[in-house]
Amino acid sequence: MRESNASMHGYYQVSYENNIVIATLKGAWNENTAHAFSDDFKLEASALVANNWGHIVYLCDWEMGVPGVDKILESLVAWCIDNGLTHAAHVVGKSKITEKYAGKIVHSKDQIFTKQVFHDEQQALQWLSEFDYTLK
Repeated sequence: MRESNASMHGYYQVSYENNIVIATLKGAWNENTAHAFSDDFKLEASALVANNWGHIVYLCDWEMGVPGVDKILESLVAWCIDNGLTHAAHVVGKSKITEKYAGKIVHSKDQIFTKQVFHDEQQALQWLSEFDYTLK
């Protein structure tokens, strides 16, 4: 997890394995955290942009963020789709609020991108594997 500083609220971890970018979001975010996450996400994903890739994000402990976070994340989603993301699995746990919020921010730009919401990690990984996105 990236250590927060005085200007950041909330935490995240982002990495990639094989052809999947893995992200874990925690806490309530401000715009500084969202910008740092976007930068770090792009840095990790840049290793995969030559081909199509998948994404799994764990939102179980994410408390969302201030209103300005939405635009930053929407811009990141557009960058991802423009750079080869074809399938995203959102693991939301039992939170209906997080599920609804994630659906508002992440939506299909066109036919090349598909998103699914899951309450269980294994179901999310199974779904990604159906499209040849697997962890090693």
